[in-house]
Amino acid sequence: MVVYGCAVLFARDRPRWIAAASALFGVALFVDGVLVWRRFGRGADDVLAGPRPGPDLGRSSGGESLQESYDRVRSAKLTKQLVKAPSLEERIAILRKLAREGSEDVEVREKALAVLSRVCGSGRDRRWCTPSKSWRDEVKAIFEAFKDPSSPIGVRYVRDPIGKDTYTNVAKTLRTKSADCDDAGAALCALLGSVGYSTRLRPISAKGTGGAATHVYAVAGIPPGPPERVQEWIPLDPTVEGKPFGWEAPDSVVEWRKDFDV
Repeated sequence: MVVYGCAVLFARDRPRWIAAASALFGVALFVDGVLVWRRFGRGADDVLAGPRPGPDLGRSSGGESLQESYDRVRSAKLTKQLVKAPSLEERIAILRKLAREGSEDVEVREKALAVLSRVCGSGRDRRWCTPSKSWRDEVKAIFEAFKDPSSPIGVRYVRDPIGKDTYTNVAKTLRTKSADCDDAGAALCALLGSVGYSTRLRPISAKGTGGAATHVYAVAGIPPGPPERVQEWIPLDPTVEGKPFGWEAPDSVVEWRKDFDV
């Protein structure tokens, strides 16, 4: 508006065509300024997040609306670290740190307890859905809940950006309900660690890929307690649809596997 006023003052006592051109120039600068303000005058979070979805987004049957899903994901402030694909040792060090921190996070433990303390039946038939001190059943309950979108720890597999690795705080992973294999492995280790289980991270390399690590998943030890007490290690890969509890890729397609204690 100031620019427009200056253009009008400049045009006074001058030929009409100069006055008209000056006025149009002032209007154009004013409109351009408004557009620049709308693009960059918002908060940094809004610019980075892009446009907000409109209020007319639909709701899936019995679930949250797309607006609610967007708000939940955005409020978690997704990424803790975004790095160019690191070495295997660096990758495991990051995941081990996230898993250990997550196992001591009250929010993560509360969600694990919500899964294990679920009650089945009614009246005199009420019972714990997961029997107490049934170690394999406890690990299975957390694993299956992790794959269930309706559970408090349900997580969907989502890839990282091309050429990058993202590493997310476990509590945030559970809030956004999204993870790649790295974050899923750390989250399962944290959930199980929060209720007393020793865990490992198991990277593998698929045959024909040049020997690089191509995938990683959690491994849980039973009975619970320190690693030296473990009698059986159970692989937990939630990223492959249709595979049962305890499944992992067979040796016929795997070049190598390595275990790293969390």
